[in-house]
Amino acid sequence: MSAADFLARYRNLQSRAFMGYIIRKLHKEFPFQISGRCNNKENFPVPLSEAWEIFSDYLFMLHRNYEMKIHSFVLMSNHYHLLISDPELKMSKGMATFMRDTSKEMGRLSNRINKIWGSRFHSCLIDDPKYLLNAYKYNYRNPVAAGVCQRVEDYPWSTLQILLGKKSGVIPLVEDETLMSDPEGTLDWLNEAYLPNEVEVIKAATKKKIFKLSRDPKSGRKQLLTSFNS
Repeated sequence: MSAADFLARYRNLQSRAFMGYIIRKLHKEFPFQISGRCNNKENFPVPLSEAWEIFSDYLFMLHRNYEMKIHSFVLMSNHYHLLISDPELKMSKGMATFMRDTSKEMGRLSNRINKIWGSRFHSCLIDDPKYLLNAYKYNYRNPVAAGVCQRVEDYPWSTLQILLGKKSGVIPLVEDETLMSDPEGTLDWLNEAYLPNEVEVIKAATKKKIFKLSRDPKSGRKQLLTSFNS
């Protein structure tokens, strides 16, 4: 299916969607940026060390039961960032199960009755390799941007430490060709700060259903990003 055919089919489905129901854009080839945030931006009700174990187990479940391919995962104090591929088009059901079961398990351990997630998971289709690199860097730099650590490889609740052999884990990761082809160079690139406006540009792009750079309000031109691994 061509990109034009895919978009036409999606818009047709979207026009027939019931109010309140989210039509997910599924694609076998392109990866997705997925995120979920706690209700009212509260922190997870369990320590991050416990939350990491819970999420790790259910990411393993996503791979085993729904055949989803996990590229990277970063767990923050009240949200997560996940890069994933969905070759069998099972993302909607798989992620619904993931969100439900992680919520139940954290609620059980913390004796929390109220809901944990603020809403359904958000997914953003990434159909360009350079955009994928920007999402990849944005995710791994999230702890640095939040002031939690100084270097991306120092953050313990990230699959980067697993890939670098700093710790073991059960999350079944796809081979990271970007990192493995040049570990030192990739880490230098990941630790290189964004230009002043780039974080907000990438953040805005990932909030859309398909990753798309917004246009500069002054010039009307599509905003360009320079912080990708060349």
